[in-house]
Amino acid sequence: LASGLLTGKYRAGVPAGSRGALQGMGFLVDGLTDAAKNAAVAQLEGIAEELGCSVAQRAIALVARQPQVSTVITGASRLEQLRSNLGALDVIDQLTPQVLVRIDAIWRTEAPFLSLGKLSNFSDTGSKRTIALAMKSVSQTLSLSST
Repeated sequence: LASGLLTGKYRAGVPAGSRGALQGMGFLVDGLTDAAKNAAVAQLEGIAEELGCSVAQRAIALVARQPQVSTVITGASRLEQLRSNLGALDVIDQLTPQVLVRIDAIWRTEAPFLSLGKLSNFSDTGSKRTIALAMKSVSQTLSLSST
């Protein structure tokens, strides 16, 4: 999630307790607080709102549906982040070719630093099953550990 940039939490600066605020991570701050990058994230946030998900869930779903991706590692640092990230499974099917074209347009014009190639060509063959099984396993583990 680009060290948290794609979550939108750095639009107003570096929040306390975030990765960007950690000692030794100062090298990330300029990129995380860059106005152009955060403007692009704001546009991506609008698409996420339309889909009924967070920017992070949309980003994870986008990566998960790529056929060349077998595993998505999110790097969540808190349990609530992990639980939220698991919601990406419900977003994969909402990433229609039309939505992908819109995301691709933002990336290509506003955020070429985030570009993964032409997004509208990605299919979800195979990778969706893999992430679904992994997320189901993690979800079951979380349910067991919270009781």
